[in-house]
Amino acid sequence: MSLSNSPDIAPEASRGKIIALADCNNFFVSCERLFRPDLKNRPVVVLSNNDGCVISRSNEAKALGIKMGVPFFQIADLARRYRIAAFSSNFPLYLDISRRVTSTLEEFCPRLENYSVDESFLDLSGLDRLYDIPAYCLKIRETVTRNTGIPICVGAAATKTLAKAANHAAKKNFIPGGAAVILDEVTRRRVLKWTPVGDIWGVGSRLEPKIREILHAGDAWEFAECDEYRLRHNFNKTVYGTWKELNGESFFELEDQPRPKKQMMWSRTFGNRIADFGLLRETMAGFAVSIMQKLREERQYAGTMGIFISSSPFDPRPCSDSATLDLGYPVNDTVTVLNGLNFLLEKIFRPGVPYARGGIILCDLSLTPEFQTDLFDPVKQPGPDDEKRKKLMATIDLINSRGRNTIFFAAQGRAGTAKVSRQTRLSPAYTTSWKDVPKVR
Repeated sequence: MSLSNSPDIAPEASRGKIIALADCNNFFVSCERLFRPDLKNRPVVVLSNNDGCVISRSNEAKALGIKMGVPFFQIADLARRYRIAAFSSNFPLYLDISRRVTSTLEEFCPRLENYSVDESFLDLSGLDRLYDIPAYCLKIRETVTRNTGIPICVGAAATKTLAKAANHAAKKNFIPGGAAVILDEVTRRRVLKWTPVGDIWGVGSRLEPKIREILHAGDAWEFAECDEYRLRHNFNKTVYGTWKELNGESFFELEDQPRPKKQMMWSRTFGNRIADFGLLRETMAGFAVSIMQKLREERQYAGTMGIFISSSPFDPRPCSDSATLDLGYPVNDTVTVLNGLNFLLEKIFRPGVPYARGGIILCDLSLTPEFQTDLFDPVKQPGPDDEKRKKLMATIDLINSRGRNTIFFAAQGRAGTAKVSRQTRLSPAYTTSWKDVPKVR
């Protein structure tokens, strides 16, 4: 889309910084409905790994009182009574649709921050010299919905937090049309009064009671009008930044280049309880292989690793154990982490416990393998085979990119293909697998 060909030219001068938030509506559900038009107006939910909890709901499901995060077995009777369509999470499909939404959004702005799989911040600063911003936001909404089939809402304001509040007003239909813009003081006051303090971006349920008690603020407007000294004395820098942003002063800058991660985690709920050490080790080895491949894709190195295993919280005597290991120096090869996994797992495994979940955490991430050597500690020295190991990992990643698990590690067990999670309601991979491409008859 050419920015110079829009009919929505605004004569007024620039108002300065303008940030827009484009947020997909019930994103996972919208992706499932994209190829299933028969699900329109029918309650739909998407479930977490192992078909455990509800992680996305259609408006019809919300109207039935289904809460986010509720275990699916608790609403099984409700699902049968109201013919609720339930799907296992199909993340390859969701990520592919997310990339298509982002590609469309990039046509409307010079800078964009992918905040999450279904949310993006757009820098519209200066564009109000050429366009009427409310009409421009409506055009963004209409174009994304037309090009991708995913409905979105758009909110725009001078700061990211105000844009989030504007988007909330559009989603709740306080401002009809699916797009809300805060460009004047009257609109800012109206939108903030509509926003409960618990719905402020960055506040949430954990801080809400403390804000109500100390600042006597029940909505975003009362929070924005509170005493600055009392706020800074009782809350951290992030909450203070949120307060400044609600008052129109930018504190959280747009990050069009993602920051390097400080840690990385790979965890899953097992499809069946695991009490056997050998099977648990094979399952966790699969996690290690996956997280290390992801680490290399992001060109990072890990200095510390940790693992955790736990039984179900619904067990009569639930248990959870964890352990960490200093890897000596930054690494990104799978063999080192597999050896560390075996060492840690032997330390924390309890015979007879039916484990239901496990995970691996990588910490002290860095973009280079450089580190301070220790003259008196031979462990903190790179080994002579490190360069060979790097080439080996690169070769394995290249071969596996052409076919999953073409090469696998013996620690993963039989071909490394043991099924970890149970997904009995998985939809086809419509856009990422040739065999699942919809056929026209």
